[in-house]
Amino acid sequence: AITFVTANTTQTVTASTTTTPSLATIVSPNITVNPGALDRLQVLVEPDQTAKPGKTAAPAGRDTTSIAAKTAGTSFVVRVNAVDLNWNKRTSEAFPVTLSADDPYDLPATIIQSLASGATVFNPVLVTVATGWTFNATGGTKAGYSDPVPVVHGAAAKLQVLVAGESAV
Repeated sequence: AITFVTANTTQTVTASTTTTPSLATIVSPNITVNPGALDRLQVLVEPDQTAKPGKTAAPAGRDTTSIAAKTAGTSFVVRVNAVDLNWNKRTSEAFPVTLSADDPYDLPATIIQSLASGATVFNPVLVTVATGWTFNATGGTKAGYSDPVPVVHGAAAKLQVLVAGESAV
């Protein structure tokens, strides 16, 4: 049995012998590989991460788990793809997706956008310095989450003065 895992490609199968007498090598006609059923949502932080359809070994479905630190208060790109079990994008999917982060002060707290051709791009803003905030994407009965996104201080823009009894936010 042969199982193809990378969709949206054209594959062939070659059969040959390794014993004597050798037989003619046979190459199949082109085989179009389509994605499987919708399995989950893939959350990528760009440009650090790139989708790798068919990649089931760690880090599955993407090229890296490393995300460069983002500056607090600055937007960046988070891509959400509807994918099958083997991380192939399902371009036929079009439904609302909700993106949220575990940073309690991110802007906006929740973003809702619809997938177009199986994907959508969000531009969130994390505002709290941390070693890694995680994004969660949900849509219909499917979900996915990002690798941790580190956030560092931006340039000083204001001076906060606190009087007795107040605390910094």
